[in-house]
Amino acid sequence: MKTPQIYFDNAATTNLLPEAVKAIEAILYEAYGNPSAIHLLGRKTKVKILEAKASIASFLGVDKEEIFFTSGASEANRLAIQSAILHLGVKKVITSHIEHSSVFEILMAYREAGIIELNFVDLHENGQINLQHLRMLLHDTANVLVVLMHANNEISNLLPLNAVRKICRQHKALFHSDMAQTIAKFHIDLKKTGADFASCSAHKFHAAKGIGFLYVNTDNPALSPKAYDFIKEKEMQGAKNILGIAALERAIEFANKNLEDDMIYIREIKAYMIFRLTANFDSINFLGDSSEKGLYTILSVLFPLSNFPNSLLMNLDIHGIMASELGRKTRIGKYLKIPEDCIAIRFSFSKFNTKSDVDFCINVLRKYYKNNRKRSKIRN
Repeated sequence: MKTPQIYFDNAATTNLLPEAVKAIEAILYEAYGNPSAIHLLGRKTKVKILEAKASIASFLGVDKEEIFFTSGASEANRLAIQSAILHLGVKKVITSHIEHSSVFEILMAYREAGIIELNFVDLHENGQINLQHLRMLLHDTANVLVVLMHANNEISNLLPLNAVRKICRQHKALFHSDMAQTIAKFHIDLKKTGADFASCSAHKFHAAKGIGFLYVNTDNPALSPKAYDFIKEKEMQGAKNILGIAALERAIEFANKNLEDDMIYIREIKAYMIFRLTANFDSINFLGDSSEKGLYTILSVLFPLSNFPNSLLMNLDIHGIMASELGRKTRIGKYLKIPEDCIAIRFSFSKFNTKSDVDFCINVLRKYYKNNRKRSKIRN
């Protein structure tokens, strides 16, 4: 019997939307020229890129001149931080201990080089940002950049964007948010978020890998032309990923077109997973806000090692179920204090998952649980 393939790792990356594949195929034959060239195919390709940028910007409520294509959110995060520090006079950065590595590593490098003062905002027990502590860190300071992700990719916690925006504006601080997990998952008007910078990765919503963008809010007078020119120059370097840009445009178009239905459907899948897990295993817990107010695509589960040994993820994979683990010894795992007697598994969903996928996963977990209970009794 063929092993099924059940993909519950959509927070890491997603499958390509069929419409995105068609967009790539069209470019392969119609607009494969170098956009820097002045000949017909070069001009045609450049027009496709500009049209795609305008289309993407319109879905996000911004101007096309505020969107800069990158290889993904990681590059966009680094670009936002570099421009703020090198060209906007930022001397102090406030972030959290559970940001993506692309944020954490560059900020640590700047701190170790003595270029910035780096402060970490406290988190509540559930992993949410302590807004009162953020206010304290911003009190009586200038030239500050706040870097906080919109949705945490491990525990699904959602940042209260409006509250953070107001705090940053009150203290005249710049604000960058990694929105890799939320763009195309909500109707997001980037202007209304109050972010000065925001990053996106297309492969998180069924487009191609190797493409994303950085949003730069040109309405903020604090963003000098020097910073804007620095980012624009970086965008212009190298050959343009026209295939990825075409896929990004098509995927974000389809995401917005079907967003309400997709959100309802994926929420139902996640709720069903929670229901089946809690109905079958009374010893599990959930990380962060993933079972309640968190991002509707992510569910992080704590399984006790007494019933689910460390080989749990491997066992799921053997049965065709693909998920991911948040290790206790990783930077984020240590900070969140994942218990030594638990294994943390992240299940992340898309519109291509079904309740049958959940049922199959639960059955595999039930068998694994029963087998380990038997082995435990034999040993004892």
